Amino acid sequence: MKNKLYISLTLTVVSVIATVFLFYYWTNEESRNTLFTFNLVYAIFLEILFFGFIYFAKFNSKKVLGATYSVLGTIISFYLLFGIVILLGFNIFLVYIISIKWYYSTIIIGSLLTFIVSGFSLKLNNNLLKSMERENKITETRDSYIQNLTYLQNAYKNILSENKINEKFESGYSSIIEKLTNKLSFINPKNIENPSCNKKLNDSVDALDKLIKEMKKSDSDKISIHKQITEIVNDSIFYLNSLK
Repeated sequence: MKNKLYISLTLTVVSVIATVFLFYYWTNEESRNTLFTFNLVYAIFLEILFFGFIYFAKFNSKKVLGATYSVLGTIISFYLLFGIVILLGFNIFLVYIISIKWYYSTIIIGSLLTFIVSGFSLKLNNNLLKSMERENKITETRDSYIQNLTYLQNAYKNILSENKINEKFESGYSSIIEKLTNKLSFINPKNIENPSCNKKLNDSVDALDKLIKEMKKSDSDKISIHKQITEIVNDSIFYLNSLK
């Protein structure tokens, strides 16, 4: 990363020095007025913008999407083309034809529009990132519940098998806990963000975990615990079904 920065800075400095040299080399002292200074500063600004964006694009920031790089690249490319055409066109062909105010105004308006469009692009980028982060967080939370329930489901099935306790379901689930796991797999993402829903699911998973640990004990009342597990799962599924 440091090498990329060093190369970009070197190219920028060399380009700026060459530009300053050429501006002074091809002009005499009498012609170095306000317009000359403006042209020189604007030319340097375009060069810095060009090399700056090249470095920015290679930076590969996680806060900027690939599509945003493409959009910004297009915007800046058009702006650079606009700036070069206006800069050369006015000073070569139009400097004695139209007022210098039109030259300044055109550059200011073009720069302002480019700034606004770029700002909207970055704002859209931030909104998309927030949306993606939100979706990832929802997915991680849901997957965490499913992972915990899958672990409990396997432990529960082993206990049922060892103690010859049968569970029958019309849908063909291997255990009551699998019904809850399946329900969570298709839960509305908005519900995962609901604090009440999260609390309900956490409480249910914790309760199931405690009951299954208790059920593993040789002296436990497995039939009674089995009923409690069934009640918790059915209550949780009923709660999830009630959510919109």
